[in-house]
Amino acid sequence: MRNETGVTLGEQAYNLRLSGLSWTEVATQIGSSTNLAGNAATMVAKKYALTRQKTWPLPIQRPSKPVPEPIVPAFLAKQKAAYDYRCEGFSWADVAELTGYQHVNHAVTAASKHAERNHLPWPIQKSV
Repeated sequence: MRNETGVTLGEQAYNLRLSGLSWTEVATQIGSSTNLAGNAATMVAKKYALTRQKTWPLPIQRPSKPVPEPIVPAFLAKQKAAYDYRCEGFSWADVAELTGYQHVNHAVTAASKHAERNHLPWPIQKSV
């Protein structure tokens, strides 16, 4: 059976599956209305492929999804800022104030944890 453009249902099903649609989606696109729609689409696509020496079974080619940017927790960003400020030459008191740590020793600990986690030099010497 051919559609209005002269393409067989098997060829249409085969090409739709190649584009990444599931068999159920393929069946819907070609107008199959039975409960076994996915199976019917599979059968006509397979017959088309085998009679024309096309690849069978078809490789599944799902469209790739973009990889989301990793979310950096606020405390990690704050630890990095403490490390970076110290590398820029700020005193530990200034680092604590700029990053919002209440005590100097908290800023030092935060920067040291960042250095350890990222294999950075520690201790940092204040540049003059």
